[in-house]
Order: sequence, then C-alpha cells, then structure tokens
Amino acid sequence: MTLNAGQVPTGSEWDDEFLAGAVIARGRRITSSSAATGTTAVAVLRIDNVPLEAGRLYRVHTSSLLPDGTTSTDVCRVQIHYNSSGTATTASGLMLGAVQEMQIGNVTNSSGMDIETTYAPSANETGSFLLAFRLVQGTGSTILFADGTTITIDIYITDCGVDPGDTGTDL
Repeated sequence: MTLNAGQVPTGSEWDDEFLAGAVIARGRRITSSSAATGTTAVAVLRIDNVPLEAGRLYRVHTSSLLPDGTTSTDVCRVQIHYNSSGTATTASGLMLGAVQEMQIGNVTNSSGMDIETTYAPSANETGSFLLAFRLVQGTGSTILFADGTTITIDIYITDCGVDPGDTGTDL
C-alpha cells in the first residue's frame, strides 16, 4: 500500500496490508492425547474465539502430527471440527478438506501427517476449531503422540488476506 503524506489508511486498508500472512490464533499441546479405542472421536486441542471476517481467506493447519498405536494394521483419522457460533465439539461439523487418514504401520516408528485447508467465511464469525482423531479400522488403541521436547501438537489459523473467490475452472 502506498500512502501520501498526511494520508491515513482506513481500518480495512490497514488489515488488508498487514494481517495477510499473520497467524491470528494458535494452540499447542505438549502431551500425548487420550487413547482412542473405538470409532468415537477423541478431542485433542481446541482454539476458541477466533475473529474471522467475511471477504478474507484463512488457512487452517497443524504441525506434523504423530499418530501412534498398539496394532500395526489399525487406521486412524485426524480431523478438524468447526463451529461458527459456539464452542466446537466432536459433534460439530468437519471442515472441508480437514481430514487425514493413515495406517499406523510400524508401531514403534509411526509416520507423521499434517492437515491443511482453507476457509472463507461468508459473514463475520467468531470461530472455534477442534483437532480430534478416532480409530477408523482396527482393534488396538491409538494416540496422537507428543513429548513436549521434540514433538508437539499444534493448530494454527493464518490470515491469507482478501479472498479473490474461486477463480479456478473445474475440468
């Protein structure tokens, strides 16, 4: 943004220029989650009261997450629930594109996974985001691992700036 001497930017001009790329909310957990032993989702980490503006695009993403389990053939699903008018719970809707599944594999050396999606609210909202996971298939138990030293569980909300709208062409 270019300003002439004495010109004062409006609030929206200021936001457009300086909020783009800024992390506007984040949560961190440094301990492993509770275990999931069935197909009921287990809440892991929530961010509440996130101000979101219509006409802007937001990136919702996690750190590299480390699902770990007791049975190598189990499949776990990590997901982000969203509520635009209250506290997100495991009963809240899932964010479009915010679901990842993986087979546990080697129970002593699991692979990492992350979630990343975008969100463009149609009206101003105060959002609540909940990171959760569940067992999709299998008989063991699974957790999202964290030790607070080298592995953490993080969720971030980043303001990407003014939303240009969907300018793509479906082929």
